[in-house]
Amino acid sequence: MDNVIVEAGESDVRGKIQYISDVSGSGKMYYTQGKIAAISSEKWPLFKASLEAENSWQDGTTEAHLSFALTHTLANRVVAASTEMNKSGQYQLMLPAGKYYFCIGDLARPVEDANTYVMSVFGCTQQLIIQKGRVTVDFQYGELGVSGAVL
Repeated sequence: MDNVIVEAGESDVRGKIQYISDVSGSGKMYYTQGKIAAISSEKWPLFKASLEAENSWQDGTTEAHLSFALTHTLANRVVAASTEMNKSGQYQLMLPAGKYYFCIGDLARPVEDANTYVMSVFGCTQQLIIQKGRVTVDFQYGELGVSGAVL
């Protein structure tokens, strides 16, 4: 992951995803069987409207607890970039600088039809601002949902 050339205006976004257990005494667990998808703030209203039309986004549901199967059709319309986690729970995405929501998905739990669905999403972050250059964004998920922080 270290030999990446960043073009002007692009962001080399990398970090890790940590599972936060609600069981006391559990150590740090990094998520290694998932996928992360970045959705630009410009595409977020289309994304949200599509989920509302499918009844995947109910009133009162927050981004952090959003749960749905992401279809290839919707992903092709709204996802700016996506990637799988490596064995250490790390990821890397190349994105234009801007404002994004990041959705975390599960590849270990099979979706009904892999030809139709990309991944099972179990939460998205609030909007995060990604500056150009190398940017570290770490994520956490667990009972409180999904959260992310630009470090």
